[in-house]
Amino acid sequence: MNEKYLLYLIKNRKIALIFFFVMYLAFTLVPWITVHDSAHDKFIASAGTGFFMSVALTFMLPVIQFSFVHKRNSADLYFSLPVKRRDQLITNILFSFLIAFGYFLVSILIVYIFMAHFAVGFGLVISLILAAALGIMELLIIHSAIYLIANNEFDGIVMLAAYACIPLLVTICANIFAYQMIAGITSSSMDFSNIALLSPVYMIFNNFVHLVEGSPLKISYYVMPVLFTIAACYIAWKNFTERKTERAEQLSDQFLAYPFIIHIYAFLILVVLAASVITDGIKDILIFYLLLTFIYIVATFVYRRKIEINLKYISIYVISIIASFVLAFACWSTKGFGIAENYSVDKTDYLSVNYNATCRKDDLSKQINYNNEDYLNTVTVGFDMQIPLNDSRYEDVFTIIDQYRKKGINEFYQNHDAFGSNSYAMIHFNNTEESGYVYLNNYNYSLNTFLTEEELLKINQFTPVTIYDNNGKEYTLDTFLKKRKG
Repeated sequence: MNEKYLLYLIKNRKIALIFFFVMYLAFTLVPWITVHDSAHDKFIASAGTGFFMSVALTFMLPVIQFSFVHKRNSADLYFSLPVKRRDQLITNILFSFLIAFGYFLVSILIVYIFMAHFAVGFGLVISLILAAALGIMELLIIHSAIYLIANNEFDGIVMLAAYACIPLLVTICANIFAYQMIAGITSSSMDFSNIALLSPVYMIFNNFVHLVEGSPLKISYYVMPVLFTIAACYIAWKNFTERKTERAEQLSDQFLAYPFIIHIYAFLILVVLAASVITDGIKDILIFYLLLTFIYIVATFVYRRKIEINLKYISIYVISIIASFVLAFACWSTKGFGIAENYSVDKTDYLSVNYNATCRKDDLSKQINYNNEDYLNTVTVGFDMQIPLNDSRYEDVFTIIDQYRKKGINEFYQNHDAFGSNSYAMIHFNNTEESGYVYLNNYNYSLNTFLTEEELLKINQFTPVTIYDNNGKEYTLDTFLKKRKG
């Protein structure tokens, strides 16, 4: 660090620093004006507001402090100063930290001392300050590294936003892909929370929130940002201390630069489209392929700053399409890489089962045929039950349920009907405790083969099976069968 250079930065921006601090403090005081809660809750709201604004500053300050490297004239000027590049890098990051964290520190202390000292423990204040200091420094280094990878301001800003959004896109695509390709999957069947490990911003926010709430902390959410920061230190160091001034205002040609992001985004979306083609066919998906191709080409035009078809990028795009189909086909042909068939439960748990079928009145195991007016003679069959998996008395019932689960899996892959649009029966189950608490592992299977009346009678011994006719009248299974028999 160079102290004279740091003092120069502070002196050169002192008016802006004062103005933005006043604005920062004003926002942190808003909860004390508009929120009608306890002093403790208002303090937490102020701390959360301040931390949010400081995280936002970790995106903006690198753009301001390192913009000179992307301009030819300023790059020559700053790199010719009698200040080592190492010192310039460290001093600029430290200056940014003094702003982003300093604003938070002063604001939270003002709020605590003058408004909340009687309602908030000082230990919590210290914990929030330390967590904020660590998180803000980590994000400043990571975002500075990303911005320095670029060779021009536009690419740097786009890359900051794009890298921040990658974990969100991965989560969305993973959910859609799993829902389309793995039988039984619902929005809460699979745990994609580990994708959060790709997002330093999310992990650092999560750590702050957990401190506020006093809930258990995740060690991985502290370790991963440190690892990202270590990698970012190397990237920032290489792209600043060894930077050639000729890179300014040129295309960003580093490996992790703009083109890399374009390819990642395109591939993730292509994987989802490939899954849709396998389940729904190409007809309805073709328009999305055309739209994505157009966006991809435009993105390459924007990157290269000229309208010119680049064979290298077209080749990468074609390879990505092929790879996406290989991945989707492999997933489909292996029944979700085996995930669909590998549902397992803890023997201390209960299996909560819900069955619902719209079927023929004269045979509860048969589907409706709307072509010959079966719908005039339909009924709805349903039951809810909890099966204690460590109770041998329920073994036959569990065998029946599991048999239909497997049928639902096979029908899913044989009929290419990922959303069950051609089915009139569903079986839904998940793990629970005896109290009925639902774990996050819900599964939902569409059935084209319904439970037989004999099987329903066996299940009726453990839980009521209910029948509803076309008029909405409710019957027990025994009453319905006797009434039908006449």
